[in-house]
Amino acid sequence: MAKIATIGCGFISQSWATVFAQFGYEVSLYDPVPAVDKRD
Repeated sequence: MAKIATIGCGFISQSWATVFAQFGYEVSLYDPVPAVDKRD
């Protein structure tokens, strides 16, 4: 199975990750900003 990775976890990257995951791909997201999951 192919693996997909995104660099950056903004809206566009999250959208692409969701699409690939829906089609059965293993998806990893990475963002160099440590607090990206704490954004409002």
